Amino acid sequence: MTGPDAHTAHMVGRRLAVMLVASVAFLNACDTGPSAMDGDCVARIRYEGVIYRPHDGLNQAAPRGSELGTGDVVDCGEGASAPKVDEVTVFSVKGVASSIAVMAEQGQWQGIYVAEDVPRSDWPGVLLGAEG
Repeated sequence: MTGPDAHTAHMVGRRLAVMLVASVAFLNACDTGPSAMDGDCVARIRYEGVIYRPHDGLNQAAPRGSELGTGDVVDCGEGASAPKVDEVTVFSVKGVASSIAVMAEQGQWQGIYVAEDVPRSDWPGVLLGAEG
């Protein structure tokens, strides 16, 4: 192929390559270490040294328990060194040990969070909702 069509094909291919490289860089932006959750960087809650994460499979309608205290909303990073981005009031989830899950009710951090080291198979039925 020669002429204007060859130039257009070359430019389209080059743009696609640049977009691919930019996409890969963006997707790995939070991958700051071996345990950076495979590049998936979502806000988590740190409460009494435990890191809790949100999960799509959690029953967000689970009943709130008692107020536990103040927790840190943290960004990417290891537990103690994860940078704090905000504070929230942390509540228990009724019928669930706080070592397994906690709840926050403030603005954009509202929801139920499960301890990172607790496998789904150990989640109490109240966290699973209709699935449990």
